[in-house]
Amino acid sequence: MKYKITQTQINNIVSKYLEVKDYKVVEDNNEVHLVDSSGDFIITLTFGGDCVISTKLISNLKKMLGIKSYVVIRNSISDWVEKKFQIPIQYIYVM
Repeated sequence: MKYKITQTQINNIVSKYLEVKDYKVVEDNNEVHLVDSSGDFIITLTFGGDCVISTKLISNLKKMLGIKSYVVIRNSISDWVEKKFQIPIQYIYVM
């Protein structure tokens, strides 16, 4: 069965997922890194506004939500990062 999920619902789900995710925040010079329990980075944010999101995080959320487009997930993650750290995102990279 297929469901239609609005962008607002996706943003809420991604936000809640990231809030309860077991990650460590590591500040380093001009960057903030979110590192998961295995030591892999999931998100890196520079104070200049660059946001690097791991493909692993996007893939996990795509599978969980059944969404084919990574752009929808990428944008939801970057919105969460922007609100969480109060730093405007200029560029989003996926690696």
